[in-house]
This record gives sequence, C-alpha cells and structure tokens, in this order.
Amino acid sequence: MSVAGSLAGEVVRIAELPVEELPWQGIGSVLVDTLAAACAGAGAPSAEAARREIGLPAGRARVWGTADRTDAIQAALVNGIAAHVLELDDIYAPGTVHPGSVVIPAALAVADEVEASGTALARAVAAGYEVCGRISADLGPSHYRNWHTTGTGGAVGAAAAAALLLAGGGPVDAATVQSSLALAATMSGGLQQLFRSDASGKPLHAGHGAMAGVIAAKTARAGIGGAADIFEGPAGMGVAMGGSGRWTHSTSATGGFVIDASTIKPYPCCGHSFAAVDGALQLRGQLGSAPLDAVERVRVDTYRAGIEVAGIAVPASAADTRFSIPFLVALALADGTIDRAELTPSRLDDPAFKAVVATTEVRLDDELEAAFPANRGARVTVTTTDGRTLVAFVPNRSGSPESPLSPEALRSKYDGLLSHVTQQERDRLHTQLVDLSGVARSSALALPDSLRPITSEEV
Repeated sequence: MSVAGSLAGEVVRIAELPVEELPWQGIGSVLVDTLAAACAGAGAPSAEAARREIGLPAGRARVWGTADRTDAIQAALVNGIAAHVLELDDIYAPGTVHPGSVVIPAALAVADEVEASGTALARAVAAGYEVCGRISADLGPSHYRNWHTTGTGGAVGAAAAAALLLAGGGPVDAATVQSSLALAATMSGGLQQLFRSDASGKPLHAGHGAMAGVIAAKTARAGIGGAADIFEGPAGMGVAMGGSGRWTHSTSATGGFVIDASTIKPYPCCGHSFAAVDGALQLRGQLGSAPLDAVERVRVDTYRAGIEVAGIAVPASAADTRFSIPFLVALALADGTIDRAELTPSRLDDPAFKAVVATTEVRLDDELEAAFPANRGARVTVTTTDGRTLVAFVPNRSGSPESPLSPEALRSKYDGLLSHVTQQERDRLHTQLVDLSGVARSSALALPDSLRPITSEEV
C-alpha cells in the first residue's frame, strides 16, 4: 500500500473508533492551548493586516478574535496565521512540526461550515494530528534543514482533518481521503530562510498550510484526484523536499496517538531554545542577587537544528529575539522568566545584559544531536566572575511529554492569553474544549469575539 493509502487508513480508523476510545485528554489540551494562543494572536498587527488585505468573503466559518465570519478556506488561512504569530503553539517533536496552528484552524473552519458536532470535530483534530505527526516524522531532520515542516507536513494533516469533516458524519471514503492528502502535499510549502532572517512572514506558513489542507480536501471531494505515490514516488514529496526516504511512521501501527505526545510551549519563543532556557533558569539561583554581574561567560551545548534555527547571535528585531539562544539565556538569567513584553532588542541597551549575550557561545553536542528530533536537550555552563563553573543539563525541554506542563500551568497560560475577556467567558470556553462530546455543534463554542491588542514590539 502507498504511504498516502496507509495514512488514509489511519483517518478511517479514527473516524470509526468508539467515542470512548478517542484521546480526549490530548484533544482537550491542544484545543485549549491553540485557541488561546490564536485568539490572543489575532490582535497582532500582522494578523490584523492579513485579515484586512486578504479580504474575507461571507461564510459560516468564524474569524477568531472577531465577530466576523467567512468561508472555510479564508478562515483557515487567517486563523492559522493568528495561531502561529505569538510563537506559543504546540510542537510534535519527532516531526519538528507545529500541528496545532495548522490542523485546528482547518478543522474548526470546516466544522463551522458543515455544522459538525463537537465529537466530529474531536475526531477530525485527532486524525489531523495523526497524519501531520506521522508524515512529518518521516520527512525528518533532512527535510527540516531547508523546509518548515509546519507548512509542509502540516498541510497534509490539515487535509486529513478537513476530509473527515467533509464526509458529514457518514462513511469516510478512503480513496477521497487519500486524494486529499496527496493534493495537500503538492500544494504545501514553507522555506526556512524566511525565519532565518529578520522577516516577519513565518506565520504565513501555518496559515497557508491550513488553507491548502481545506482546498485539497474540498477539491478531492469534488472528484479531483491526487497521485497515490505522491510521498514516496521518484518525483514525490520525499525526494523533492529532501525527506529521509523512510516511511515507517506513516505505514506502521504506533500503539498510541500523536496528539498525546505534543509539547505545550511554556515560553513565547522558538522551541529549540527551551532546554537552554530551562538550564539558565536552574542556574539563576546560584548567581546571587545580581545574576548578570556574576557571569563571566556562558556556553550552551545543543543539537544542530537548535543552532541553525535559534542561534542568532545578536538580535536586531523583536522577531530575532525569539530565535536567539544567547538573548533568551541572558533574559532567563536576568529576569527568572521569559516575558513576551521583554522580547525586544532594547534589552541590549543594558551593558550587563549585552555582555552576557556577547559572551554566550552556542556549540554542537554530538550526543544531543544523536538524540534529536525525539529529544530536545541542552547543557548550559556558566563560568562566574569568582571562578566557579555551574552546569545544568536538560535532556528534555519543558512542556515535552517527558517534562510536561502541569494542568495548572496550562490553565494559567490559557487565562493569561485570554485575559481580555471575563473569567466567566474563559471558564465556559475551557469547559467546552476539554470535553467536546458535550458540544452539540462547533459553532456553539464560546470563542472570544474581541481582540487583545498586541503591539509590534511584542511580536
């Protein structure tokens, strides 16, 4: 069977699972996390500009953070942008992908359009995560060196979610799902160069992936076919996009759900920096009341992708700070936290802060590289001005399945991102998201229809 055929089989399997066997806890966690990040991100200048300039035709799908409605294709696009813009969306580490900001915008847009039940939406989200995670893990680190897997593997996952919902609760046709996945693959994209520079367009990868998935599912349902061997063929996605050439995740039973293995972000920055930030926070208490003044130099040992993606030595913009391990380590040492409002190059005006950034060396560690992508670790070594050597080793970053956020921490993140709406509104939506089985139709979800203003300095 082809890779696309195997993945389509997974979608059908999830569509037919007894309700009680769905991964409800994982579904609830990623919905709570993604929708909070997206509804907050909808107030960011770039997200607002996208909605204004793209134009939103009339439709049934909600535009998150507003009272507007549009068609499912445009809703997936603009909501995907909003979900990724704050760098707070979840991660599936084995695939180096942000599934939530692609799968959930596509799923909820189509669910709104077809008036799907909460349970149907839950199935679609689980199926989308499954396909997104499996194909992304098979594309592997060789693909991720140049491509943003959120825009590539993410599009395929979005198509899976949309295709399941478009079946309307009836039998799911595996051939139509297979074509949906294949068409999404050929429409996918997202180049890493975009976020290895000071450009601000990275959230477009998530938005485009979500939109491509919806278009692919709709066109497949209309009878437009996709190549069965689109992934493994001689001119397929794997070859063309530098994939690993192995399709074991996509064609084998895993014994679990991808959605249960998501990393929930504790910090509003690139996930490749998290282990280094964790290490810096561990060491901060040993540096005294003026931690930056006690630092002679810092060394961070980590894996290659962390260096390539988050190794900006001296950030020149707010966007750069999110991809700068030296900056983020200095911020963790200085403040004991990573606050979005402090992710600004103006922090470099402080001579002590600037000195720590300048003396931080980020190096490749062979053992941590071998453990990537399943494990994202770092070793932080601080040499102090009084001659001490302090070391913190973090094999798995905070928020990962190995070191998960507590339910209280996830709820605190949710409340903070939705602080512009009342506690009653937050509680109502949270109750709905953690148990979609009690929601008669997706349009009944009490999503905020007001924006939380986010300044350009914060993103």
